[in-house]
Amino acid sequence: MTNNRNLKKHSIGLLVVMAVVGWLTLPDRFPVSLRPTASAAVTFTVTEAGDSGCPNPLHRNCTLRQVIIAANANPGFDNIRFQITGGSGSVKTISLQSELPPITEAVSIDGTSQPGYVGQPLVELNGAGAGTDASGLTIASSAAGSTVRGMIINRFGKDGITLLPGTGFNVVQGNHIGTDATGNTDLGNGLVGVRVRSSDNLIGGNIPEDRNVISGNNVGVMIGSLLVFVLGTTLVAYSVVLYRNFLKVHETEFDTALYNYSIDI
Repeated sequence: MTNNRNLKKHSIGLLVVMAVVGWLTLPDRFPVSLRPTASAAVTFTVTEAGDSGCPNPLHRNCTLRQVIIAANANPGFDNIRFQITGGSGSVKTISLQSELPPITEAVSIDGTSQPGYVGQPLVELNGAGAGTDASGLTIASSAAGSTVRGMIINRFGKDGITLLPGTGFNVVQGNHIGTDATGNTDLGNGLVGVRVRSSDNLIGGNIPEDRNVISGNNVGVMIGSLLVFVLGTTLVAYSVVLYRNFLKVHETEFDTALYNYSIDI
C-alpha cells in the first residue's frame, strides 16, 4: 500500500513538472501568456497652452510637455490631440521654457485636431525661450512610425523637427516650420527646419493640406548622408520622400524675403 501511495505522489509530481514546462515553452497555446504585451493605444489631449508641470506627471489631459511624458510611458502607438481653450479658430501659442523631452514611443501629434482648424495650423510651438541648444520635436529611434501634422514650429535655437537615426516610416505633413501661422512671417529656427537622419520617411504630400511650409530657417530640409562602403562602392543608405512642400532658398545675399538659406539633400 505504501509503495502505491509513493507511486501516485511521484506521478502527480511528474505531471505538475510537465505542465509547468509546457506552459513556459509553448505560451502561444494558452489564452494567457507570460510574455509582456504593449498597452492599448491611448489618446492624450493637450488642454493647456502653458509649459508648467501638472499635479499628476502621467496626466492624460494637460500641457504638451506632460502629455509627451505620459505618452512615452505608455508602450505602443498613441495619439496626441489638442483642445486648448481660449476661442475657437485662433492660434494657440505654447511658449516653451526648455527643450521638450524626445518622443520615445510611436505617436501621432495632430495639430489639426485643435477646434477651429480649417486648413491653417493653429497650434504654435515657440522655442524662443527654450534655450540656444533646443530643438522643437525630436523623434527617437524607438518611436519609428510617428506622425507630426498641422503644427507651427518656430524660433528654436537648433532644429524644428529632428528624425534621429534608427527611426523610419515617419510622416511630417501640413506643418509651418520657421514661419507664423500664415506662412508669411519669418520666425526661423536657428539651424534646420526638418533634419532627417533616418530612412523611409514621408515629408509633405499630394493634397494642399499635407504640404509643409518650410522657410525662414538656416537650412530648410537636411537629409543626412550615411555612407556605406562596400568593395569601393558608395551606397547612400537613406530613402526619403520629400513631396510637394513649399520650400524657397535665398537667391542673392541681399535677398531679405522669407527664404531658407539652403536646402541640403
